[in-house]
Amino acid sequence: MRPSSRSLARPRWRRLTASRVRSEQGQLNCELRFTTFAEPGARRSPQSGKQERELGAIMQQALEVAVRVELFPKSVVDVHALVIQDDGGALAAVLSAASLALADAGVEMFDLVAACCCSVSRAQRSSPSDDS
Repeated sequence: MRPSSRSLARPRWRRLTASRVRSEQGQLNCELRFTTFAEPGARRSPQSGKQERELGAIMQQALEVAVRVELFPKSVVDVHALVIQDDGGALAAVLSAASLALADAGVEMFDLVAACCCSVSRAQRSSPSDDS
């Protein structure tokens, strides 16, 4: 994924309603969206898909352990990511960018989240004994 543009807004603290308050800790909400033209080939549907929800949940799991939510009682920190171009590795790029954006915005964290992607190829190899 090539970086095209980025936007950073300071955190907005949203108070939870009395029915949603379960503890003195804050909450972290993550949302990951793709533009309709993000991937090469066929265009995506503009509606939120199952893959976006799954990747958003993975993003939330990865960031929750790093953000010190106990310092934001009864508050919510929202993290929204929009993927403009996806050539592969979008989740790793989003996780790294979101972690850096939270740190830049002054949100206290235990540590930064680092992410990478890899690929496993099942191509056949010739064994050394086949070279005879």
